[in-house]
Amino acid sequence: MSLFPRINAVYASYFGSSPPTRACVAVPGRGNWRVKLEGVAKIVQDGAREERKALHVQSLSYWAPANIGPYSQSVKTGGRLYVAGQIPLIPPSLTLPPCPSSSTSSDADSSDISSHLSLALQHLHRIIRSSASPSPQTHFTSSTMQARASHGVCWFAPTSSSDLEWRRRVAAARAVWEASEEAYLLAEDAEYDGEEEERVRTAPFLAVEAAALPRGAEVEWVAEWDVPQMLQEDEDNDDEQDRSGGFGKDETWVRSTTVSNQSGRLVSYQCSQAPPRSNLVTLILAAHKSSFLLSLAPTHPLTTVRPPGESGAHPLPSVDTSAIHSLKVFYRSSRLSRSEAERLAFSLCGLDSASSQNPALSFIPVGRIATGGAVEEQWDVGVVGVAARARA
Repeated sequence: MSLFPRINAVYASYFGSSPPTRACVAVPGRGNWRVKLEGVAKIVQDGAREERKALHVQSLSYWAPANIGPYSQSVKTGGRLYVAGQIPLIPPSLTLPPCPSSSTSSDADSSDISSHLSLALQHLHRIIRSSASPSPQTHFTSSTMQARASHGVCWFAPTSSSDLEWRRRVAAARAVWEASEEAYLLAEDAEYDGEEEERVRTAPFLAVEAAALPRGAEVEWVAEWDVPQMLQEDEDNDDEQDRSGGFGKDETWVRSTTVSNQSGRLVSYQCSQAPPRSNLVTLILAAHKSSFLLSLAPTHPLTTVRPPGESGAHPLPSVDTSAIHSLKVFYRSSRLSRSEAERLAFSLCGLDSASSQNPALSFIPVGRIATGGAVEEQWDVGVVGVAARARA
């Protein structure tokens, strides 16, 4: 992080009044590189203009932190809402709350870190509500549109060597994430007259440990939201509105599980489903370093680890592994090298390393990795991918 001010000055020179969103972290591991930039760009063909809306608030407020750098709080384009990484700054002062207690009490530590997690996630949700509304005059309700998280990544500052402390932090993050997701969807449930649904709706979640976070923060949330087509607000004709652009009540939203593949090794699989018209899914896979995975030929493990439908639950959405657009590969640099991480990720996703048609790849060394489906597991690699939903 000591290089950040110098990098930031150069970075700012490339963007004007509506810069991209961004998230910055310092990562562990040795290498010849000192800075890595990763970005997502929208290609517009045939001179067509794609609507792009950015939220770029620079003044101090009470509702969410102002920008502390050359970035927008959010950018909405192509049915997806990109949100800048959120740390638990206190909005009026742009200062951090006290660091989590160093007390040996597990209850005290969990409470302290939960408050940091909740504050940062509150900022994220307030930005989403402000960004997703079609206009300042339109209230953000489920009758207007439903925006939902495609996935969330929680970055933690380094903890002690205690695995127990790490598990407590991950458990707290998962609890905050799930509670936040449930609260965010209450309006939709109310619209369905309180009908109970058995679907699992918490978006995929990954926790990773950084070497350092901006301003010495303890946590940073990074997430993306899927935004279905706007529905025209017509308060006089609510019953006649076309809801086809939203998320129907009978759709499977997300399923999270930890299962064994044919070799009996644990693989964590989480998958979300984007709005029907986007035909994209976001998936999170995690696995341990093991010789059987590193030696596998490409066999599309996404289908072999997919469990059958359970009573009272929906089966996992299927994924077309030949149409994976991008893979972000987090790996424990103390446990495996970048080349091993690449082999493991390719085996896990059923890709051929010799192919010229592989997706865009990014490799990120981290200290620890955990998923929402298995807090007690410390995975060696975690993969966040965007893929086309398999067609029937």
